[in-house]
Amino acid sequence: MGLLALVFIAREQMVSAVLCVAVALILDFLDGFAARLLHAEGEMGKQLDSLADLVTFGVVPGFMLFQMIIITQGYYFVDVASWPIPVFLNAAIAGLVPLAGALRLARYNLDSGHTDHFLGMPIPAMSMFVFGIPIILEMQYHLNFYHPLSNQFIAILGEARRWDPSDILIVKMMFNTLFYQVLSVILAALMVSRIPMLSLKFKRLSWGKNKWSYGIIIWLAIAYLIFVIPYLGGYGLIDYLIIPIIMIGYFILSLIYATFGNQKKEHNQMKFKAEIDVMPHDNLLDPQGKAVSATMVNLGLNEIQNARIGKHIQLHVEAPNAEVAKEKVDQACRKLLCNMIMESYSFELVEA
Repeated sequence: MGLLALVFIAREQMVSAVLCVAVALILDFLDGFAARLLHAEGEMGKQLDSLADLVTFGVVPGFMLFQMIIITQGYYFVDVASWPIPVFLNAAIAGLVPLAGALRLARYNLDSGHTDHFLGMPIPAMSMFVFGIPIILEMQYHLNFYHPLSNQFIAILGEARRWDPSDILIVKMMFNTLFYQVLSVILAALMVSRIPMLSLKFKRLSWGKNKWSYGIIIWLAIAYLIFVIPYLGGYGLIDYLIIPIIMIGYFILSLIYATFGNQKKEHNQMKFKAEIDVMPHDNLLDPQGKAVSATMVNLGLNEIQNARIGKHIQLHVEAPNAEVAKEKVDQACRKLLCNMIMESYSFELVEA
């Protein structure tokens, strides 16, 4: 869907591109359920999922921002070979979005301690800010946004269509190059930040463990009541400004969570003790084991044979639950404590 969205953007059909991404967003939400249902979870699947996310929710919005910057500069229908260097440099700022998205996904894949929140804005949530732009311009204000509009023309158009001053301000902003450059920088910074951002992952259906996730749903319902219900008499007309408003509400709710909810969880960390055994592979020579076995014979302990020498490691871990603690210990073994080519490991985890 991401590749198809890129094709639509290149062919002046940004709204169709947004519809493709909307389908991809639904599939991205469901793919985890499908993998668990089919018992098809694995490292390769995680990497391929991140690659698909990078294209659909990183490259596509980055390309859309690039196109909008070109449009606002008045060079969209000018041959690329004739673009001045400053036009390229202005539009290149949009490249920060896919770059930050790639860094954010790579960091997420390397972090085994996934909890009920994200560190930094999730790349699908970031993309919703961008994908709301063509929807608002075309379906809210009915504009052909591939041609730049001057502030004077927007003011005249707003008067003719009886727009509110806020509508005129929004349209002027969306035909301003600086707006898209600042938006690119802010979205990129939010993705690579360490701000805790809420997730829609549910741990069963209880309120206690999912109140912040339910908070997102409550906010969606409130936004629907405010921005959709009043328009039902107009045969389904919707105020499409609901898209960025929903995302801003999500960001504010996440900041509240980072300030109050996450601090409480950090104080409620559980403590565990891990007992780790690291042994050489059975098919490899073990000089220490051979020496011990030979010494046993010299000591008259002929009944003791085939000694293998390994190492025992004890670790103390703090984590919100046993599953996260187990993932952290497993990562420590694979990356540091055990040479995976020559050794194998096992461990037991108990609450300290």
